[in-house]
Amino acid sequence: MNVELLAPAGDWEALVAAVQNGADAVYAGGRAFSARAYARNFDRDELKKAIDYCHLYGKKLYITVNTVVDDYELKEMVSYAADLYEMGADAFIVQDLGAARVMIDMGLPVHASTQMNVHNAKGVKFLQDMGFKRVVLARELSLKEIQDIVAKTSMEIEVFVHGALCVSYSGLCLMSSLIGGRSGNRGKCAQPCRKLYQLVDASGNAVGEKGYLMSMKDLNTVERLKDIVQAGVTSLKIEGRMKRPEYVATVVKAYRSALDGVLTLQDVKDLKAIFSRDFTPGYILGEQGPSVVNTHSPNNQGVCIGRLLSVKKGVGTFEFDVPVSLGDGIRIGDVGFTVSAIYKNGEKVQEASGRVQIPVKEVKPGDVYRTSDVKLIQKARMSYQDIYSRKIPVEVYGEVHLGCPMKLKLWDGTNAVETKGSVNAERAIKKSLDPDRVKEQLCKTGGTPYRVEHIQVDVDEGVMLPVKEINSVRRSALEKLTELRCYTGPRPMKKPEYAVAKRPLENEIRLYAKVLSAADGSQAIKGGIDGVYVQSVNIDELLTAWDECRSKEVEFIWALPYITREKTMDEVLKLAEKLACEGIDRVAVSNLGLVQPLHDIGYTLHGDHTLNVFNSQSVFSLREHGVKVIALSPELRLSQIKDIVDIAGGGLEVVAYGYIPAMITAYDPVKKALLLKGILADAEGYGIRDETGVVFPVKRHSYTIVYNSRPIFMADRISDVVDAGVKNLRLDFIGNGEDICCIVECYRSCLEGDCENAREIREHIGKFTRGHFYKGVE
Repeated sequence: MNVELLAPAGDWEALVAAVQNGADAVYAGGRAFSARAYARNFDRDELKKAIDYCHLYGKKLYITVNTVVDDYELKEMVSYAADLYEMGADAFIVQDLGAARVMIDMGLPVHASTQMNVHNAKGVKFLQDMGFKRVVLARELSLKEIQDIVAKTSMEIEVFVHGALCVSYSGLCLMSSLIGGRSGNRGKCAQPCRKLYQLVDASGNAVGEKGYLMSMKDLNTVERLKDIVQAGVTSLKIEGRMKRPEYVATVVKAYRSALDGVLTLQDVKDLKAIFSRDFTPGYILGEQGPSVVNTHSPNNQGVCIGRLLSVKKGVGTFEFDVPVSLGDGIRIGDVGFTVSAIYKNGEKVQEASGRVQIPVKEVKPGDVYRTSDVKLIQKARMSYQDIYSRKIPVEVYGEVHLGCPMKLKLWDGTNAVETKGSVNAERAIKKSLDPDRVKEQLCKTGGTPYRVEHIQVDVDEGVMLPVKEINSVRRSALEKLTELRCYTGPRPMKKPEYAVAKRPLENEIRLYAKVLSAADGSQAIKGGIDGVYVQSVNIDELLTAWDECRSKEVEFIWALPYITREKTMDEVLKLAEKLACEGIDRVAVSNLGLVQPLHDIGYTLHGDHTLNVFNSQSVFSLREHGVKVIALSPELRLSQIKDIVDIAGGGLEVVAYGYIPAMITAYDPVKKALLLKGILADAEGYGIRDETGVVFPVKRHSYTIVYNSRPIFMADRISDVVDAGVKNLRLDFIGNGEDICCIVECYRSCLEGDCENAREIREHIGKFTRGHFYKGVE
């Protein structure tokens, strides 16, 4: 089975490095709509050049447009994608459901970004039915889960095999936007997961030392790549659009070697030397729990190469196990510097091993790690310095006949071109044209991507043709072949169509509470709530809450887990059948895989905010699949919400109070911190405290939720939310000591125009946030 090796490119050099080192396809972003907005990326002309270069080598180029967009931006994104498709782009990697809907309808090939958080077979099926060509699966899935998904679909499946890992399920991390307004879903992640945190208990007491509790190691599967290939996936993806070209060259070379069965020990060593936060085989190869995180450092760890023995007057004496070169980067503890001079036996040298002296900063003796290897970088650069270092074999057939222009045919195994010269061959007066000389000139393909593998010429005896004419015909033929290899054929597409089926607005404003238990639901009912979402998979808890809601004529909605991997999905669907028999008829779906099966059972569907609905077209897409009430993204400004309402009408919901999930992760930072301290207890009430003293509450299920440190509070500004047009307002409670009844009463009063007790509630809550309602996100 042929499996694709897919490489990242943040700029032109990285793209060349990927192709020249054996990538089958490259993914790159433009200057807009890219989830790596801080990469250099490509402008329009550079993308055209990149497309042609990839196609010249028989490679594909996928364009990342993997951010969420509002209604105004969506049209720009679609126009941008259409332009690139006409240029020859092979596919578009998309996060936004609404943008994907429009692009698919136009006939553009669309891949589902890992930002869409597809982690079960039914999610793949949902997107396949929409018309997606490929899905990039969540990085949290095991190899067994991936195999099961592959077996259940004919869709192309792509998985990550190397590079940086997000600690949160992609698309479900709002940490960066909640802290500083820079949204990972908009390509502007500030990487708060790479910061120091400390576990605290329910009383705020520190548990253990500070550490990089959320900083994932880098994924490395190179030595078990065969296992992943045998799972039946279509594409193996290397992360790294923010990385330098030398990194791309080194990693692609190693993975190409692994796929070709020629991986060497040096390839494996080079992967660690070029960049590593320490490696993990990842969830994909079965590593679970605390070992996926490096709590000691979020940075490149380098390779241990020796020890600093002593320091005297700014000069360190080292004992190196391997040669060290001038210009290498080294680290001792937390101190890093570049090797500016090397002295061996009193003489200044360019490279040395064993006992040497090197000028150093203020640093204590200890182990030495090389974080930048000059020789490895030079080797990597040499692999792509010539953009045509990989040669395309061609067969050549040339004819030179008296009285006729020269004919030349080229064949690359797939494409054939033929060209004629402009000068007729004449009878030679002195020296006739030697066939070997013709071959020699036709084999001069320097400065091109071609090499002549086989050549045959038919030259009449006694004829003459200028060498410059032979060269001209050769150049013309090679140019024609290049044009043919880059040509993608006609690319028909329909004009974009934007749905405008506006749903009538509701007659009244309804107030909902989302809770984690029946007891909390009772408090919300006591406060005067109109409807209760209960997020639980405990049937007794759900039935208790359902019974009370029925008796009090309060609407009941079962809120499903945020993450439903294959095992959980089976359990949830069995529970759904039982609850349907009890009369429960409304559910809130939190991921795309839940939509169709719950609709098939007969439930009325609500869509949770984890679906990342950022525009009206996403609303219409979900409505087409039976979702009746849709919670909008908590990253939207009020003006953007109003725009959606103006186009889509009713059936929309916003979270107007509560602790928003900042991260939803397969990793448990509480367990990690407790293990570091030697504690095996499995208690609740923990949080993680950042360097500024802010505490983020943590709730642990089959996955872990890290909540924002402050709740959204909009009771005293509720008229602003109402003015945006949304009639369904939700208050989310996490059992974090909140006075649920009083908060519901406060919102109810404010909706009725009486905000007198809002100040008291605000003082009781303490620090709060207005969310993104006013400022939005970058």
